[in-house]
Amino acid sequence: MTTALTGAEYDAALATAGAAFAEYAGSLDPQTAVPSCPGWTMQQLVGHLGGVHAWAAAVVRGSGPKVPRPEPEGELSEWYLAQLGVLQQALAQTDQQQPVWTFNGTQPVSFWARRQAHELAMHLCDAQLAAGQQPTYSGALAADAVSEVFDVMTPRMSKDRPVPVSAPIAFVASDSGDRWLVRPSEKPGLVDYDHGGAGDAVVTATAPVQTLATGIWRRTPTSDWQIDGDRSVLETFIDTPLTP
Repeated sequence: MTTALTGAEYDAALATAGAAFAEYAGSLDPQTAVPSCPGWTMQQLVGHLGGVHAWAAAVVRGSGPKVPRPEPEGELSEWYLAQLGVLQQALAQTDQQQPVWTFNGTQPVSFWARRQAHELAMHLCDAQLAAGQQPTYSGALAADAVSEVFDVMTPRMSKDRPVPVSAPIAFVASDSGDRWLVRPSEKPGLVDYDHGGAGDAVVTATAPVQTLATGIWRRTPTSDWQIDGDRSVLETFIDTPLTP
């Protein structure tokens, strides 16, 4: 697992994005549709995210994955902040190097700080879209979100099948200068990539780093990217479910 952020930065991201998400949970009608999560309402989005926080907290404390998730009760924003607090407390009280269960095998607790920071950041984008606003994703966290898709989510989604990368693909952040070079890999479920890789690519997707992250997560259209080279190679990769 590679990451450009520290534990303190993930903690800060959870606190900042959590407060913002709670504002949407409290201000939007619970029955407001969430366009980026078809079929979901804000009630369901809040219930999902709060439940995942509480579930991840139990995993951090040493439980396996078969832990029941709490259901929303009372005022949504207050309930959500309570579940976020459970997660923050678990992360603060547990050694970040302690090995725990993850859906990609046993890894340090720090895996869950990163995963939950991105879970929250992406669902904050969902809440913003439900409110009719453009999603926001901070620069450093957005860059790490791209890496996390390749590190964590693609292996989770692909499992035993090869990821369809027929030739090198470059993703370039036009604002931050970050560059990811994705290469073919014979290992099932894995993406072979370099963050900062300078090799040649048959196709390059360029956009602000936030737009790359939200595009890969299917929250914003990839038509917002500038694409140079063999589009078919990129489209085959992106059209594969890389994220839930």
